[in-house]
Amino acid sequence: MARLASRSIVVIGLACGAAFAQTPPVPTEFPSGATPLESNVLQQRLSGKVFRVATASGTVWRWQLQDSGYFFLNVGNFADSGKWRTEGSALCTQPQKSAASCNEMRLVGDTLYLKRDSGEIIKLEPQ
Repeated sequence: MARLASRSIVVIGLACGAAFAQTPPVPTEFPSGATPLESNVLQQRLSGKVFRVATASGTVWRWQLQDSGYFFLNVGNFADSGKWRTEGSALCTQPQKSAASCNEMRLVGDTLYLKRDSGEIIKLEPQ
């Protein structure tokens, strides 16, 4: 029985290792051709919109940025809200449950990208 358990652990370990090896690297550079936006242009592209964001770890966000300057964020069972504004080519947020930050954004075609505090580049997909 102990031998069977040991084999199971090895098989599970190999499967986890294979899954980890296939995980793509976290993008930390904006895509080629990404351009910064002026603050007013960025605000127009964000204001009144709802975005879906998928992170490299597989977490999916629903991010609503209202015209009023308030945002609502849902990530699984976690929810947060607060104020948002643009500053140059950055989106600045003041959430109620986490630290305030300003994150650089870039545009490629009609697609917006944001550099998270962790350095990961995420794509904002309009809903």
